[in-house]
Amino acid sequence: MNYYQPRELTKDGKPTGLFHYTCRNDDRIWPVGLCASDCAGHTTEQEAREHWRLYLIQGIEFAPITQEWPKEKCESEGCNEPATMVGCTKNEPGVFNHRRFCTKHATPEEMAKFIDAGDSISSY
Repeated sequence: MNYYQPRELTKDGKPTGLFHYTCRNDDRIWPVGLCASDCAGHTTEQEAREHWRLYLIQGIEFAPITQEWPKEKCESEGCNEPATMVGCTKNEPGVFNHRRFCTKHATPEEMAKFIDAGDSISSY
């Protein structure tokens, strides 16, 4: 299993006071997302979460809803139009955060409102 969450960095076995968003599998821990490349660390867990959220937002993509998907309403607040597009973030491992939107609301900004940078577990 993969356990995703912010973790404090250590140096020589001692806490540094800096955090990365990470994945843990068995006894291995490594930084993921934007924290995996040239990130010095964050002073709080929340900053590490926001860095992960920005990574997820960068992976937003949309596809037309096919007949296989049930016809539902747009998930944007206050919208009752039929959903014509499905949005997701391709960067999110093992979590399938799909949202349905009408053509007007199928934007990265609208999809970003539904992206949470909480802890997650995946077997993928």
